Amino acid sequence: PKPTPPSSTLPTANYLKTGFIMTEPDFQTTSSAGSRSSETSTLKETTMKKILVSITVLLLSLHATAAPQSDSAYKVGKDIAVFYKNPSAERAASLMDQIVKANLMRNTTLVWGTQALQKYPQGSTIWCDNIRTYQGDALTFSAYTLALTGTSQAQTCLDSLTLNTELKNNLKENKSFHPLQEPIISPASLDFHWVTYFATGNPKAVERIVDYIIKAQTAAAQRPNHVDLTLASAIWSTRSNMEQDTAIDSIVRQYIQKQPEASKNRLEQALLAPQDD
Repeated sequence: PKPTPPSSTLPTANYLKTGFIMTEPDFQTTSSAGSRSSETSTLKETTMKKILVSITVLLLSLHATAAPQSDSAYKVGKDIAVFYKNPSAERAASLMDQIVKANLMRNTTLVWGTQALQKYPQGSTIWCDNIRTYQGDALTFSAYTLALTGTSQAQTCLDSLTLNTELKNNLKENKSFHPLQEPIISPASLDFHWVTYFATGNPKAVERIVDYIIKAQTAAAQRPNHVDLTLASAIWSTRSNMEQDTAIDSIVRQYIQKQPEASKNRLEQALLAPQDD
C-alpha cells in the first residue's frame, strides 16, 4: 500500500503533478515551516531559519504560487526528479528555463536549481541568455537562484542583469546555500535535502534524512505523547521516494544495515515494514 503523508503536510493533488515527492507544496509554506523547530535552538538552526525566512520573503513577493496544471509542468517535475541520472550543465540550464516557463517557481525548485548549478557551474552561463529575456517574477526568481548558487559563473550572470535597486540590495544579503551543511529542522529543510539528491545524486542527502529519523525516533521515545510532524514527514517522504526510485531504495536499505541494532530495528519498522491501508 502507498504510504499516506501526514495530514499537516499533505500536498495538494495538483502539486503532486509536479512529479516528485515533497512535503511542502509551495514557497509560502516556508513561513510556517521556519517557525517549527526543536525546543533548543542552536546556532545552525538559527542560520537555517534565516535562510527559510529569506526565501519566504522572496516567495511572498511572487505571484506565481498557484499549483501547476499543465502536462508540461508534470513533465518538468519528472525530469527534475531524474536529472541526477543523466546530468549536464546544458540540461540544468534547460530545466531551469522550463521551470520558469512552466510556472514551477517554488522553494523546492529554487533550491534544486542552486544545487544543480553548483555542481554544474557552466549551467549558469548557459541559462543566462534566457534569464535576460525574463521580466517580473521570473527575473526575481532567477536572480535569487543565482545569488544562492554562489559560483563565479552565477555571479557573472547576476552582475549582467538589469535589476532594480531594492532587489540588488536584497540579493547582497544572501550567501551561497548548501543544504547538506544545514540541520533538518522542518519539512521545508527536509525537502531541501531531497531536491539536493535529485540535483546531484549525492547519497549523503538521503543518508542525512535517515540520520534525522534515527535522532528524532530516539527523542520521540522519550516523549510518547508528542507528535513530531517533521519526523512523520521524513518517514512518509522516504518511503514514497523509495517506492518510486530504486536508487533511493538501495541507499536507504544499505544505510540501515550499517546502524546499531536498536536503531536498525526502529528504522526497519518505520521504513521497510508493510503498512496497513
